[in-house]
This record gives sequence, structure tokens and C-alpha cells, in this order.
Amino acid sequence: MAPASSNKPGNMKKIILLTDDSYQRTLIGDYLRRKSYDVVTLSSLEDWQSFGEKETDNCIVISQSNWGKYAGASLVNVLQQKSTAPVIIFTHRKDDLRLAIETIKAGAADYLLIPFLPDDLLHSVQKAGETATPEKLYNPAAFKVSNGQEIIGTDPAFLLAIKQAKMVANTNYSVIIYGESGTGKERIAKLIHEKSDRSAMPFIAIDCGALTEELANSELFGHQKGAFTGAVQDKTGCLEAANGGTIFLDEIANLSYSIQVALLRVLQERKIKRIGSSEDRPIDVRIIVASNEKLEEKCQAGIFREDLYYRLNEFYIELPPLRARKQDMALLVDYFIKQANAELNKQINGYTETVLALLRTYDWPGNLRELNNVLKRSCLVANSIIEAQDLPATIFGTDALSSMDTVLEGWPQERAEKELVVNRNKPATLKEILQLQEFELITNTLQEHNNNKAKVARLLKIDRKTLYNKLAFFKQKNFKFSS
Repeated sequence: MAPASSNKPGNMKKIILLTDDSYQRTLIGDYLRRKSYDVVTLSSLEDWQSFGEKETDNCIVISQSNWGKYAGASLVNVLQQKSTAPVIIFTHRKDDLRLAIETIKAGAADYLLIPFLPDDLLHSVQKAGETATPEKLYNPAAFKVSNGQEIIGTDPAFLLAIKQAKMVANTNYSVIIYGESGTGKERIAKLIHEKSDRSAMPFIAIDCGALTEELANSELFGHQKGAFTGAVQDKTGCLEAANGGTIFLDEIANLSYSIQVALLRVLQERKIKRIGSSEDRPIDVRIIVASNEKLEEKCQAGIFREDLYYRLNEFYIELPPLRARKQDMALLVDYFIKQANAELNKQINGYTETVLALLRTYDWPGNLRELNNVLKRSCLVANSIIEAQDLPATIFGTDALSSMDTVLEGWPQERAEKELVVNRNKPATLKEILQLQEFELITNTLQEHNNNKAKVARLLKIDRKTLYNKLAFFKQKNFKFSS
């Protein structure tokens, strides 16, 4: 009989707990022991340094965030000099939030903000106990936001952004989210809101790039009836409507200088004044902003107010572009196909290797939004699986065609007067016969011209995309010559 497997992820049963707080040593240690972990408690870094390497093998390290001389990144470095064990940091005060983020960037597996729930501790330990690959640390359910949307990814830079978003959620910090258009900045803002104490209150998103100065004034601050031509009734501004909750200002750098001044007053005084009114209205709203360009550079160019920038820059998060997340492509494609199937009432069951190679090679200037649109279109025109010919022409750039060369490399290279393989167990249809003839014509021409696909496309009077599509189809259908 095979031995029963351990119920500990990654088989890590041992935990080393480092803290000079005797209460935390007792509380955390006793809880984890009840969960069948072996816990060693240490009261100083000197005790850790005295441990032998074998004693730190196959374990998880849980440590307080600040040991005086060593804190943040320097603490993680000290701990990891002796052991490659995953490190979990806990911090006593919200003031230590930046320090916790520093430890994450230095390689800590997770952080915990006291007071934390026992389940949070157990989840953190289990996650750290997994084999430390981003794919295995990914848990789609952990990244769900409202109305069924999900934030999906395993890329380390992306996971860091998620970790930072969760970290800052339970503070009242203003947050700047940097990222190119279509990288999911609003979803991250919504995640911060929904993980915060304000989650039961409104979340309002405004696209500042779509607002003129006059419209921005009215949309953000509201107006009184008769304040200007067309103001036929009182209007509550978005800042006031988001009272108690969160307002997300996308592309904030597009706001005019005068609107920036008014927004600075809101941040300083926590009051708004509607257009046409002399009454100050107190508000309690968290402000999250986003930009596809660094606001510090906008300040240097004189486009953005420096005092407003420093008010907003209590915390910032950077989202990687899709072209930097190659390892996430298959995961994202599966997710968007599932969405498209539900929307279009179709059953697209996957895609070819060629399609994935093309998607990974494309530059994605529109990021996730563009990928979603491409896959919706492809699902609409595809039959049961997405093939190269189902992709829009924009995907077939120079780099993409080079990628196709790699995918198709070595196939087919030799003609040598061999006959086509035909399935003799069933009669060939006219369509199959024509496909086989087309296959023979293309492969013969490639053989005659040393596999120069650009030249062959010209000779056959088809464009390169069509040629690559046909070659990808032939390979997928396993067209070949008999031996």
C-alpha cells in the first residue's frame, strides 16, 4: 500500500516563528500546532543565526517585520542568507505598510497585518508551503471582483501588483495606479475598494480623458440649479455621490490645471462646493487615480501640479503591459474564450499551437482590452476551435510571421516524389481532394524555392498571411507525404 500523502502543501510541516513578542509567540505557535504543524519559536535574530542549515531545511519562516537594525528588504536578505525557506512577514501597525511592501519586493512570500484572522494565517502558510512557482501560487478565486469579473495572472510583476493592492486596501491612503491603456487599472482600483472597510459604500469611476473642463467641473463637484445655461436642476457631483466610498479617476493627467486646484482643495479640506453654491459640503471619500504616464514627469513638464501629485502619491502600484506577461497568455486566452462562449452562445473548445504562438508574439498595444476583442471576434468566426485564419489581420505583423516560421520549422521540408497520404478507410470528399491538391502545390513550390515563403506567396498570388494560415491548417490536420 502506498504511504498516505501529507495534507501540508509542499510537504512543509515545520515552521520557525521569529518574534520578540511573547504573546504572539504563544498565540501563533499554539494555533499552528493545533493545525498539526511543528513550530519552533525564536525570540531574536541571534537565535536564528545560531541555527544550522539542516534545521532550516523544508520549513517556513514567519517573522515580525522590524528587528531594529534589520527591517524590510534587509531583514528578508538576512533570513534568506541562511535558508531558501519561504518567508512570511507580519507587522503590528498600519504605519509599517510601506515596510511590508519592501519585504514583498525583496522576495517575501506574504505579509500579515495584525490583527489578522486565523484563517488568513493558515492560508498564508499553506500558500507559502507550495512549490514556489508563480503558477502554483495563483488562485483565481482570490482575485474575483464585483459583477463576475476576475483579475487573472501568474506573472511575478502582476502578482506583486495584486499583493500591493490587497496590502493598501485597509488603509485610507490615496493610490496612483500606473499602467498602459487596457492593462486593468480600474479592476485593480475596484479590488482595493472591495477589500477595504469602504466596500459597502459606492465605488464611482470617472474617465477624465473624456471630460472637457466645464463638464469635469460639473461631473466632479456638482452644480446648483441655474448656475449656468442648461443647469435646469441641482446635480450631485461624483465626489459627493461617492461619499463614504471610493472614487476612481482614470487618466487624471488630462484634468485641466484649474480642476487640479479644486481637487487639491478636496484632498486638503475634505469638503466640496457645488458650482453656483457658497455652501461647503463635508465628504469622506478615498481617491484612487490612474495614469498611463508617470505623474512626476508631468510635474516636471509643468502639466500636472506638484502639490497635487504629492497629495496623491501616498502609495503607487505599477501594472505590467500584456506583452511582458507571456506566461499568462494561455490562461488569459482560456478565460476570454470562456467569456465569449457565454456571450455568443457558442462552444469554442480551444485553439491551435500556432494561434498561441501568434498571440504571444504580437505586441498588444491595447493590452487586455485588445486581447478580449480579438478573441471575441475569433470565437464568432471560428467553428469548434480557433485557428490561425480566424485571427484578425493585425495579429500577423513581422514578428508574428517570424514566430510562425519557428512553429512551422522543419515541416514540410522534403518532397522527393512521394505520394500524399490519403485515408483509404473512407471515400475522400471533393473538399478533401482540393485541399490535398492545394497542399501538394504549395509544398512543391516551397521545395523549388528553398522554403522562401515570401517568394512563394508572390508566385501563388496570395498574401503571406494566407500562406501561413494554409500551412498552419495543413500541419494541424497532419497532412504529410507517405514514406
